[in-house]
Amino acid sequence: MPMDWKKDHWSEEIYQNLKNYLLQIAEEEYRKFNEKIVPCSHSILGIRMPVLRKLAKEIVKGNWISYLKASKDDSHEEIMLQGMVIASASPRIPFSEVLRYITYYVPKLSNWALVDTFCGDMKIVEEYQEEAYFFIVHYLKSAEEYSVRFAIIMLMHYYLDPQHIKAVFGLFDSVDHEGYYVKMALAWAISLAFVKMREETLQYLQHNHLDNWTYQKALQKILESNRVDKETKEMIRQMKQQRSYE
Repeated sequence: MPMDWKKDHWSEEIYQNLKNYLLQIAEEEYRKFNEKIVPCSHSILGIRMPVLRKLAKEIVKGNWISYLKASKDDSHEEIMLQGMVIASASPRIPFSEVLRYITYYVPKLSNWALVDTFCGDMKIVEEYQEEAYFFIVHYLKSAEEYSVRFAIIMLMHYYLDPQHIKAVFGLFDSVDHEGYYVKMALAWAISLAFVKMREETLQYLQHNHLDNWTYQKALQKILESNRVDKETKEMIRQMKQQRSYE
């Protein structure tokens, strides 16, 4: 990395240097691409995720807590970098502290890319499933679209297993939020559950309380999966047609 971001203390001046660096490494074409696919209320600079991840790992080598205190929410990438720092630092601190930093970060989740990146990076939860479970689940009742999506994507990543699958499907049925990115998260999670645990997911698809849009979208995502055989896809097509006529 051309600059050293392993800092003992993050002053306002040092953070401004970081912002200037982000502007220097931003790519205009990548910014335009992201603006088309990420609904974002913050400015998008156009920095690729591997570059941000490398930067986060460098920051965590120093006083990352000081970095978080100094950090600003002025751009999509600045917010994403905060999440990457929290995820990178998580193995170094007690899990109760990890939950505290998640609580700090979730309100900053304002688009699907921030949610999905953060959830995918929080692999520490695999080691603390039971400690994290109810903490995650309470976000399903949030009025905020992306807080609900956070809970769904976390359940998708870390709880689609024999011990939790029935409870997770019950939680999916309990979601009461009309947000597009909530419904898409449910569809994605159900399609992945189908790949991982076909029989359990089939039973759920036959007896659920999903609205028809989400149900149809989940089946469509199963059809789009290259991990589902042709014979099974024909069955899924029939399921789509049957509910369409109900």
